Amino acid sequence: MNIRNIKFDSFLGVSSSNGFYGYFQLLENDPDMYLYLLKSGPGCGKSTLMREIASTALEDNQIVEQIHCSSDPESLDGVILWDKKIAILDATSPHSVEPVTPGMMQEVVSMYHTIDKEELEVNKKELIYQAKRYKYYHRQSGSSLANAANLLKDNLHTAGIFYDDDKISNYANELAKKLIAVKDDRSAGHKYSRFLSAITPRGIICYDDSIRALAEQIYIIEDEYGICSNSIIKTICSYAINAGYDVFCCGFPLLPEEKTDFLIIPDLSLAFVASNSWYKLNFSEQNVIKYQDFIDKELFEQVKSQLEFNQDIAKQIAEQSIRLQQQAMKSHDKMEEYYFPAVDFDEVKRIKNNLIKEIFE
Repeated sequence: MNIRNIKFDSFLGVSSSNGFYGYFQLLENDPDMYLYLLKSGPGCGKSTLMREIASTALEDNQIVEQIHCSSDPESLDGVILWDKKIAILDATSPHSVEPVTPGMMQEVVSMYHTIDKEELEVNKKELIYQAKRYKYYHRQSGSSLANAANLLKDNLHTAGIFYDDDKISNYANELAKKLIAVKDDRSAGHKYSRFLSAITPRGIICYDDSIRALAEQIYIIEDEYGICSNSIIKTICSYAINAGYDVFCCGFPLLPEEKTDFLIIPDLSLAFVASNSWYKLNFSEQNVIKYQDFIDKELFEQVKSQLEFNQDIAKQIAEQSIRLQQQAMKSHDKMEEYYFPAVDFDEVKRIKNNLIKEIFE
């Protein structure tokens, strides 16, 4: 896969209507990727270790994907070194990954021995309390997101009443044929599942810079209710893969199984992006597709007020979820405070240096 920029950002898992929803297992099953699986507690240096490995790769002009934690976007859940086909992951809950073929495709890097158990014992009761509090608020946040998702799912079903499915399908297929030349060997490409957006304690985040990093030609699909963007993106995604191209396919975090909002084809420097009030996107050189071109306007006017109502309430509920995640983050930060003095960071540094030597020398 030809990636033209040396750094881009993504999420591999997000808070969704079904709790934590991630693609860590898909990465685990990628036969071309070797995984280093980091195991340790909160605040024990996993994210810092991965940042330093990423910095080392970037200094060497290697292509790096930084995978952020949706529960704290300033922290990392992983780093992928694309030139080396190596991924370093935080393999602990809620995205636990265990080796299937250890030593061949995956390798556990345990850092548990860096933790002084006696030091932790001093704050045992408080740690247990904060862990329970953290789980409680995340569970409440997930319940809120489920309520918001039900409203948006209703909008998707309602949209089926007034859009012309055949017109959308024909348009998407013609656009795909125009933009995507079929490779001679006809071997299928690979689909890399990611999220470029997430509902986080710091609000709704969208890594639109990653789109700029991977694509110069960008098609914006202005589509507030998911009327046509989902069908267009999924049709073009399937066409591109069958034509032999690797793609990044990125779901909408509230409805990851029902709605795809971003498609990037790095080899063609081409992207298709759904733009709506959840994240309004603008690029200097963009082509615009409008949902109004595919609808029965008379039918749309009859249901528009219901669509707007569902959308507005879903956003209010999402804001509630963000506040709940902020409470969960406070508990996680408190847990890190208790772990920090119990960690032998000289040993963590030794582990990091050994990893860098193993990966880069």
